[in-house]
Amino acid sequence: ITNHGGSPGVAIDKNGVFILTHIGLSFAGVYSHYSTDMGANWSNAYTITNQQPEDKGTSTTDNSPISPYYGRTYAVWVNQNAGTPPVLFSFTSNSGTSWSVPQTINAPPPQRCSGGYLETGIDGTIYVCWAGVSNVYPYPSNYAGFSYSTNGGANWTVYQNIYSINGIEPTLVNKNNMRVNSIPRFDIDKSSGPRSGWIYMVSAEKGSGSDSADIILHSSTNNGLNWSTGIRVNQDPHNTGKTQYCPAICVDSTGTVNVLFFDDRN
Repeated sequence: ITNHGGSPGVAIDKNGVFILTHIGLSFAGVYSHYSTDMGANWSNAYTITNQQPEDKGTSTTDNSPISPYYGRTYAVWVNQNAGTPPVLFSFTSNSGTSWSVPQTINAPPPQRCSGGYLETGIDGTIYVCWAGVSNVYPYPSNYAGFSYSTNGGANWTVYQNIYSINGIEPTLVNKNNMRVNSIPRFDIDKSSGPRSGWIYMVSAEKGSGSDSADIILHSSTNNGLNWSTGIRVNQDPHNTGKTQYCPAICVDSTGTVNVLFFDDRN
């Protein structure tokens, strides 16, 4: 695709339309394409914004039939044109034909933001998280931020700093200086079980002793207002020098929390 600069966000909406978002290569911005034939052909680019984004945004679609916003697809990213970059979002309610005017979620943030990850709840609530990043090289993640909207993004409840992160940025020295980050990912329990509505968030953080990176999980039982103390997901012995990084998380239909990550202990 012309001008595809990476960071693809992918979704399949309620109509079976494939929607792709990405950043620009030759021309700055966030762009979208859609396919109505399972990816065989794609639309021309729709310019969601021509501001310079950071390269770690994501997208998702609301797939809950009981949501008032069922079928909307959302995208989030960080605007690097701002003095202290905040998180922005936009949505399409017509399968990618057009997108809403981008809206800033958390301006002004206390530190520049990185990432932008979002999910939707059964009732259509939009949840977004990001990392607050140090302004001093090597720009490690210092904390997680969180926000939600119950009215389709018209208004947001913002928690700029929900807990501290000991970021592993910018590289893993023991992995030939491979680039990594500590931007959080989360999922929501949408089951009918006893923890329905709980939010679980993971990120890679510097461990204790010689543990160069561990996967740390926090949870919230009250829509992000308060968060539990972090627990270590990887259960290998401390001080072995092993590395865990790049986590993903999914809460399945039974309410079971599943975390996937890279691990070099073997």
